[in-house]
Amino acid sequence: MRTLLFTFIVTFYSLLSFAQQFQLEATLEKRIRAIFDIDGDGICEYIADTNKVYDGFTHDLKYTFPAGSYLDWDNAHELVNPGGHWKHTDYNLDGKRDLIINQDDTFMVFDVVNNAILFELSHPGESIHFENLIDIDGDSGVELVLTAYISSNIYKTYIYSTPIITSVLGESNVHSPKEYRLKQNFPNPFNPSTTIRYSITSPEYVSIKVYDVSGQLVKEITKDHNQAGEYEVVWDGKNKFGKRVSSGTYFYQLSVGDYVEAKKMILLK
Repeated sequence: MRTLLFTFIVTFYSLLSFAQQFQLEATLEKRIRAIFDIDGDGICEYIADTNKVYDGFTHDLKYTFPAGSYLDWDNAHELVNPGGHWKHTDYNLDGKRDLIINQDDTFMVFDVVNNAILFELSHPGESIHFENLIDIDGDSGVELVLTAYISSNIYKTYIYSTPIITSVLGESNVHSPKEYRLKQNFPNPFNPSTTIRYSITSPEYVSIKVYDVSGQLVKEITKDHNQAGEYEVVWDGKNKFGKRVSSGTYFYQLSVGDYVEAKKMILLK
C-alpha cells in the first residue's frame, strides 16, 4: 500500500512539474503562416499578415516581400513546417507518447497512460488547434505553437515553452547559440528546486547568482569557465550558508564578461 501511495505521489508531482513548464512566451494578434530560419542566424523567423516576416525572438517586424504577394502555401508546408509530424510526441519525457486533444474551445496535451492533463488552454469562443512544435528562438528549447480561430479572417497565435529540447525530437537543425541567452527557469513557480538554462557563444567565465527582492545576494550558483554551448544548472532553494530560503520572489542573473541578464522566479512552499 505504501509503495502504491509513493508511486502515486511521485507521478502526481512529476506531472505537475511538467505542466508548469508550459509557460506562455507570446500572444500574437495574427496567424503564423510559416516558421523557419530564413537568414541563418540560428533564430527562426515567422511569416504572417501575408507579406511580413517577424523575428521569432523579439516578434518585431524584420523583413517584408512585395505587397499583394503571399507565400505559396503548399511549398511552405513542405519546406518549413516539418514540425507538424511531432504533433503526437512525448511531451513529459516519460518514454511514452502523449496525445493532442481538442474539445470545443479547449486544447489539451493529454498523458493517456497516466490519465492526466499535461497542458490545457481554454478560451471561450476560440477554436484552438496545434500548429507546430519547433525551436523558434534558437535556445534549443522547443516551443508549442497554437492557432486560435476567432471569426472570419481573425486569428490569434499562442506560443508556449515546453519541457522538450531539440535533441529529444531528433531534429537535424540543432545549431550553436548565436548570442548569449538566459532562459526562463523551470518549473516556475517551484519547490524545492528549479533548473536554469543558458547559452554562450565562446569560451567564457560564467557566473549565475540569485538575489532576493531587496537586491541582497542569496547565492552564487555557479562560477566556472565554460566552452561555447548550451548549459543548465539547478538551484536547490538554499542560500550560501546551506539553509533553505523562504517563499517569495527571487531574481537570477547571468554574467558573462560585460554581458548581464536577469530573470524573475518564484519559490512556493
